[in-house]
Amino acid sequence: MTMINAMVKASVVIVILSVSGCARSPDSHFFLLNPASHQALKKYRSCRQTVALDTIKLAKYLDKPNIVTRFTSNHLIVSEFNRWSEPLGDNIQRVLQQNLNYQLKNVTVLTSPIRVEPDINYRVSTQIYMFDMNTKGVTTLKASWGIYNKESRLALIRKKTYHTYAQSPLTYQTITRSMNNALTMLSRDIAVSIKSLSCKKPTTNSQ
Repeated sequence: MTMINAMVKASVVIVILSVSGCARSPDSHFFLLNPASHQALKKYRSCRQTVALDTIKLAKYLDKPNIVTRFTSNHLIVSEFNRWSEPLGDNIQRVLQQNLNYQLKNVTVLTSPIRVEPDINYRVSTQIYMFDMNTKGVTTLKASWGIYNKESRLALIRKKTYHTYAQSPLTYQTITRSMNNALTMLSRDIAVSIKSLSCKKPTTNSQ
């Protein structure tokens, strides 16, 4: 009987240790998107202006701390242990601001909300519908954006951006690098349009 009790107790200890080992969660990893290197950005000469970059509007599936990848067109994978270090919309807004401030000489780009609003010439509003990498290592960025007259809020320029960028191997480090590259292309699109307006007097007519 004593031997049986000992065996039962040993079995209980083994089960507890096994359950404890299984219950231990993997370490979480946190990632940030970063501005492009200056070597990767083309600079544009423009007139002195101040531009406000509005809060980024994200598709609901992106507006979460987890990094999302795409298995198929309608099957998404939400990582439990690979997360953004801050809200993705805030991170994207800051990356665009820093890219544009470097690209546009004489233009000051600020981010909304602005506590004390200076004399702003234009506002840029951006909505992102799709921004993820699939299992083939291709990142897709789909967004619409517009440049608005501060006074009238009528659109002076409205455009859609569609960029893809392939990178391998498929890891969360390459996912963030690929998304950085896609944002660099979006920055270029916006910079070219701001440059085209920067030496014009603001108008209330839509284009």
